[in-house]
Amino acid sequence: MKTERLFLIFSLLLISGAVGQEQLTLDQAIALAMEHNFAIRVARTEAQIGRNNYHPGNAGMLPELAATASTTHSVSNSKQTYVTGNVIDRTNAVSDAKNLAINFNWTLFDGLAMFANLNKLREFRDMGELEAHRAVETTLNEVISAYYDILLQKQIRQSLEEAVTISEQRLKISEAKHAMGSESRFDLLNARVDLNQDRSSLVNQEINLNNARTSLNELLGRAGDLHFEVKDSITFTRRLTLPELREGLLQNNTDLLWARKNQRVAELEVSAARAPMLPRFGVNGGYTIARSESQSGLMHSNKSHGYNYGVNASYTLFDGFTVHRNWQNARVMERSNELRVLELQNQLEAELTRLFQHYQANMVLIDMEQENVEVARENVAISMEKYRLGSISALQMRDIQVKYLNAESRLISAQYSAKIHEIGLLRLSGQLVRPQEKL
Repeated sequence: MKTERLFLIFSLLLISGAVGQEQLTLDQAIALAMEHNFAIRVARTEAQIGRNNYHPGNAGMLPELAATASTTHSVSNSKQTYVTGNVIDRTNAVSDAKNLAINFNWTLFDGLAMFANLNKLREFRDMGELEAHRAVETTLNEVISAYYDILLQKQIRQSLEEAVTISEQRLKISEAKHAMGSESRFDLLNARVDLNQDRSSLVNQEINLNNARTSLNELLGRAGDLHFEVKDSITFTRRLTLPELREGLLQNNTDLLWARKNQRVAELEVSAARAPMLPRFGVNGGYTIARSESQSGLMHSNKSHGYNYGVNASYTLFDGFTVHRNWQNARVMERSNELRVLELQNQLEAELTRLFQHYQANMVLIDMEQENVEVARENVAISMEKYRLGSISALQMRDIQVKYLNAESRLISAQYSAKIHEIGLLRLSGQLVRPQEKL
């Protein structure tokens, strides 16, 4: 009786806690993650760096304009003797000098390196966007998986609640049969132990469910103890096909797109490494204002101002083959990156095939286990009546009940596994993040 009272109190607490809880759909969870998840917020921030760096000035295509100013004050003792015999002797003579200059420099041609650098900055910007997109994919994969984990834990709890109900019915029948003398106290005690075991499993399952909620709250950037209920169920709107998934992988997989961008950077490195083989041309100019005053010397003050301009050109005749060696190394890295793209594509296609095989197997298992659950549920109902009439023993009744629980467990596991593999397939094929969820 004490155990029953404790279980009743626990059940009432669960019911009261469920009243007024937030009803959270998967779309709402995704929207919350896009707005509040810390990994996504960091990814958005870091992607801005690449956008800022993509600028012609950062590639060396724009001129440089610099201004300098200086002022100097000095005190000195001097004695000057001239050929005429005149002597000028100054003690604590003060001198002041002021200068202001504006200089202009513009490289017009650097062997096309500036164009290669600008294109590299564009690729780096795109790679930063892809890295941010990868962060969104990773987070949404975790959010969706966590959401369906809650559904999984709820289904397990529902199955255990049903097991408790069946065990309670069995105990009532056992008590009635024991009172009439048609069943031993041993069978009665076993029925009570089995009921307590099922209730204990239900309590532990509630802990698992709360932990799953906490994990999702963490991903959504919310307080871990915030209570809510999920509204959706594990459903499959369409059957995925391997050719469709493979096409999506080749066109939209984030890791593959990033690797191709990196390969393009390696190609541009070859162009940049070739640039020093060509001459450099540029223009320069400036304007200077200078003024000086001195209490010693022939001139008391001097003022000047004026401008200058010119062109400059340079060409490296020989540098110990350094430029040629750098160019060769850049070509080697270009080929290496091509091979890395092919290697990654091969790995991703293999992973896609493995996931699809698991996905297909679980979809078949779902159909099988759904039938098994229906059969096992009907068998429990028939067996309960037989147990009431004394046609089967308590041990047989428990065995039938366990088989029903196992069938439900296999169905739930197959549904969850199929959904997780479906999420993985959608991510690999670039279909997990919808257009409105992209950065």
